[in-house]
Amino acid sequence: MKNNTTDTKKPSRQEKVQALSEDLEKSIHEFMNGEKYMAFLSSMSKFHTYSLNNQLLIARQRPGATCCASYTTWNRLNRQVRKGESGIKIFCPAPYKSTVLRDAKDPATGKPFLLPDGSHKKEAVERIIPYFKVGYVFDISQTDGEALPEIANELTGDLDSSQKELKDALLKICPVPVTFQPIEGEAHGFYRRDTKEIVVDSTLSEKQSLKTLIHEMGHAMLHSTDIPDAPRDVSTREVQALYSAFQNVNHFKEC
Repeated sequence: MKNNTTDTKKPSRQEKVQALSEDLEKSIHEFMNGEKYMAFLSSMSKFHTYSLNNQLLIARQRPGATCCASYTTWNRLNRQVRKGESGIKIFCPAPYKSTVLRDAKDPATGKPFLLPDGSHKKEAVERIIPYFKVGYVFDISQTDGEALPEIANELTGDLDSSQKELKDALLKICPVPVTFQPIEGEAHGFYRRDTKEIVVDSTLSEKQSLKTLIHEMGHAMLHSTDIPDAPRDVSTREVQALYSAFQNVNHFKEC
């Protein structure tokens, strides 16, 4: 007699990790090729990278500022500066052109070009004169309108059994100690390069905590002070940590 009983064998740990890795790979592919990522890049390209002097000016005038842009930029992003809001003063480059006369040089010899009467031939040269003026920007908290596209949302909810196994495994193979404790400010976690340790905010949801752990492990594995060619700029380190997160999870396919 044919057995019609459905096989209810539970997936193995390797199969669970394999499935999770495939889901993660699919999510990254869909995100990088989707409209959300393109919208984020398009939006962020409209914002200036402010100089250190302007960052200090912004911090002094509006300590809680997080995302600043000019009045016209906010309008292009379909956001309107609220009536009565005071602008934040910054230095804006406003170079201007000036024409000056200088001695012309003989292109063959490189020496001053002499006229028949022995005088130096003059030529008009246009110069760019650096100049700065005071401009005004506004923080996003001073505006209303369409929400800016986000590159990622904070995760909520608890881990399932396979995700808990993944977190335990990551903690075992992490190259530096990991501490879970409350963190002031907006950071979810950080890697201390000087003391070689990871700190994750203990107030996060279980899923966001795992995501942050993976990201900071990327920093620990790539940006240790023991690595001579580790990038020094923060932007490069953040990008490397973001994409190495997938590789760290993918490692468990072979476990």
